[in-house]
Amino acid sequence: ADAVATASDGNIWVYDPIAARISKLDGTGARSLQSTDLRDLLPFVPRVQKMVERDRRLYLCDTTRGILVFDVFASYITTLPFRQVQDFDVVGHQLVYLQAGVLHRYDMQTFQEKTMSIPSGPGPVVDACFTRHSLVVLYPDALRIYTQ
Repeated sequence: ADAVATASDGNIWVYDPIAARISKLDGTGARSLQSTDLRDLLPFVPRVQKMVERDRRLYLCDTTRGILVFDVFASYITTLPFRQVQDFDVVGHQLVYLQAGVLHRYDMQTFQEKTMSIPSGPGPVVDACFTRHSLVVLYPDALRIYTQ
């Protein structure tokens, strides 16, 4: 498996690049759900770096193709065209990702993207994320929380 994610029902999502399938496994490791072969749906085999399930959607991050979106039955919905994204999160209806020291927020309802430069700190930005009311930035030797 290239990527795993926790499912909202307590199970585990797994992406298998050899079979090009998404599976949901229960606590015993038994497969409770499986997607169709993604090669039948897409003109490429996704190379998934990260998976996240939020609000009845499963997001798979492929750094060269974008972020693929599936429903909770592992049915393909769309691909968001955000390439070169290594890490991301979904907060409410916003896709949030860090790229070249700039935090991006893409609203999946209005289709608008906003960017925010990360405040300078004691070194390069390691990671950053939004919560509902703040921006959290991790530096090599510090964690800073900025309220909005």
